[in-house]
Amino acid sequence: MASTARQRPEPGREQLLEAEEPLGSQVSFDPGSGLAVPLVGAWMVYLAVFMDTLGGQISTPAMPYYAKSFGVSYAAIGWLFSVFQLTGTFCAPVLGSLSDRFGRRTVLLVSLFGAGLASVGQGLATSFWVLFAWRGFGGIWG
Repeated sequence: MASTARQRPEPGREQLLEAEEPLGSQVSFDPGSGLAVPLVGAWMVYLAVFMDTLGGQISTPAMPYYAKSFGVSYAAIGWLFSVFQLTGTFCAPVLGSLSDRFGRRTVLLVSLFGAGLASVGQGLATSFWVLFAWRGFGGIWG
């Protein structure tokens, strides 16, 4: 019969696994790597990524109609979607190296600000090429 007793972690790590701690100090602990991440911090990262993804993609269904209001071809509408993905493809590794250098929190906050600025710019675009530029700028951040 398998023992259901809880195995004791390494000395000095007991305080990380205490269930009686307040919510903000509970952590997810991986004994293999020795990493301890506060659960609140992990959920904040998930929320930030969700909001960034939602903000970047919420305009997708309306984008063809918005672009068509500028009198462009269907091929140009396709370029609107492509420029976002293209800049994102090339800038994602750059953002990764910047997060290693300056910290993930800093890069995450700057990325959220950049994505928000790009969304406002897209909403206020007065021509197709301004919209195209803002879509490219939005892809950088996300």
